[in-house]
Amino acid sequence: MQSKNEKVLTVFVSSLAVAVASLVIAHEAMAQVGLQGGDDIGSATIIPELPFIATGTTVGYNDDYDFDCPFAAPGSPDVVYSYAPDWEVPVSISICESDFDTKLYIFTNEPPNVLACSDDECGIDGNRSIIYDAMLEPGNTYYIVVDGHGGSQGNYAIEISIPPPPCNLTPPHNAVSEDEPICHDEYEDLSNGGCHVDIWDTIQVNSVFFGTSGTFLYQGLDYRDSDWLEFELTDSAHVELEGMAEFTILMMIIRQGQTSPCVDFEILQWGQALACSVLTIGADLEAGRYWVWVAPYEFTGVECGREYVFELRSSAGPTCIYIPGDANGNGEFNGIDVSFSVNYLKGGGLPPPDTCDCLDHGVIYSAADANGNCLFNGVDVTYSVNYLKGVGASPQGCPDCPPQA
Repeated sequence: MQSKNEKVLTVFVSSLAVAVASLVIAHEAMAQVGLQGGDDIGSATIIPELPFIATGTTVGYNDDYDFDCPFAAPGSPDVVYSYAPDWEVPVSISICESDFDTKLYIFTNEPPNVLACSDDECGIDGNRSIIYDAMLEPGNTYYIVVDGHGGSQGNYAIEISIPPPPCNLTPPHNAVSEDEPICHDEYEDLSNGGCHVDIWDTIQVNSVFFGTSGTFLYQGLDYRDSDWLEFELTDSAHVELEGMAEFTILMMIIRQGQTSPCVDFEILQWGQALACSVLTIGADLEAGRYWVWVAPYEFTGVECGREYVFELRSSAGPTCIYIPGDANGNGEFNGIDVSFSVNYLKGGGLPPPDTCDCLDHGVIYSAADANGNCLFNGVDVTYSVNYLKGVGASPQGCPDCPPQA
């Protein structure tokens, strides 16, 4: 099976391959120490170095803090991590893989000095939290609070990463290049602009597209240059969309409805990624007409003319042959699988076998996904240990990707 990085190399030029490889190395090098956050600022778990990844729970902890982000929703227990940088560093903090409705914020030195916050931004239902590009300055201590929304609590997985350096995209030799003008203030987005225009670009499945975007002012309001690109399937297929941009990118796969006027369309899958990071989304589609939608995640701060590239491809379909909990793929589930998972999450071992290419989840480590939430992280290790100790339920695969007999 072709790896994710190998697929990326077929899309992007060699300079981008170096950037992608550096991301993989950085992720594997993340320190996984002090898994559980502290109860409050006074007992915060110290983060020794970045990047950092950890898992824990808010269950059983006190509700010490809350911040309107933007909604007032107190009543949830919270836990705290602390970090004191030696130099200026930009960070992104994600708790997207938590199993409850989360809130996330950063205090500078003490409450209520909030540097950044997030409520409903990511996750399988959009109710998890992620903070992009928070700048940490030396001479300060930053308190990172994992909280819940309106009483929610549960297991979390926190990842603090350092965004990659800026990238300079160039069109791959096989790319179809966008012919839309570069946006500017008072720009009328009449090309690939969506439901209010009649000019659409079409793309073919298994092709590469290269375009530009940005944000601008139009009649005093903030706008972003969004591109709607039409494609058609004559038969049902599993389709993947993989892209990268010089800005924080948001991509969607949309089922077309009526186009004049534009009604009855349906967003089937979406995702976002930091500048110069790879984003992959996918969906099982029936025959019909669809749109690829691409734009900056924000409505401000992206210089017009910033570039993006994506590949739209189809695959043969789902393959899901595994035993739930069998992380090392040897045909049975036991304590060895727990050790295998821990070694991988600490960056010192091989990943679980790619056991499933299924629905809109893409390739996932379905056997290692012991709690059945269609993700693999430290929460699954805790779930497996509880079962082996006789105090928890047995492993279960992702319900969208059940094991084939």
